[in-house]
Amino acid sequence: MEGYVLVVDDDNFISKVMTDSLRSAGLVGERAKDSGEAMEKIYSQPPELILLDVELPDKSGYEILRILRNDTRTSHVPIIIVTARDSVQDKVKGLESGADDYLVKPFVPEELVARVKSLLRRVKHEKAYNPLTGLPGNKLIQKELERVIGEREGKALIYIDIDNFKAYNDTYGFLRGDEVITMLADILKQSLSRFDAGGFLGHVGGDDFVMITEQEVAEELGQHIINRFVSVVPFTYDAQHRHDGYILAKDRNGEEKRFPLMTLSIAILKLGDFKLSLKEISLHAAKLKHQAKLKQENALLVKLLP
Repeated sequence: MEGYVLVVDDDNFISKVMTDSLRSAGLVGERAKDSGEAMEKIYSQPPELILLDVELPDKSGYEILRILRNDTRTSHVPIIIVTARDSVQDKVKGLESGADDYLVKPFVPEELVARVKSLLRRVKHEKAYNPLTGLPGNKLIQKELERVIGEREGKALIYIDIDNFKAYNDTYGFLRGDEVITMLADILKQSLSRFDAGGFLGHVGGDDFVMITEQEVAEELGQHIINRFVSVVPFTYDAQHRHDGYILAKDRNGEEKRFPLMTLSIAILKLGDFKLSLKEISLHAAKLKHQAKLKQENALLVKLLP
């Protein structure tokens, strides 16, 4: 539900002021009068934001806050503590317990709405970027692609994917896997800055990245990325695996096999004058990337779309 804010407060008057203020601002304000009703509503339909009173009849707001922050289903939901306590110690306690903001009663409805909207904007902005690399995520990638397609510029779309990454991740764990992803992200940033400072770089997710750059530099840029990756990737392995040139890991069928050191598959689509849809371009890119991965080595494939 777009703009859904849950007010958790046992005071009928205060709750009505808050929900009415939210609704007048175009948000969806709903109320829960105690922790039991709050939890039921939160888990049945997670709100985009929670206004949580500290003093509740059955459970402390701080206790509810800790429960929500320790549950992966709700740990990401922004929470504003609402209380009559305005000492520095109380504010620090609320923020250290995991609250995103702190609102003191009595409050002006306009301030309540402003704080809620500000926090929602901040969260929306953060969600648009990949939390690991800080690069634009899928929504911003799509927006940039739509802009490029609409302007019919002489651009190239570059898909970058790591080969044999799952075997590495399974062998060394997700923390070292994340280090490889951030290492590649740094290589991509530096390479794009060198060849096309005005280009676009996005993180689709996992070990998949997307670039949008000028056609005339795309192939040289892609090869430069491969060269940089090849020069550093062996050092992400332990000495024995680096010496052997492979690791033993289970494939998707559960059978143990040798996986060579990680390589890159890069698919470059040069966008032509004919305006293809975003879905058509994505389909071409997926097919070209699949062809590159079939080579089972560092590969760069280029295709010119009409």
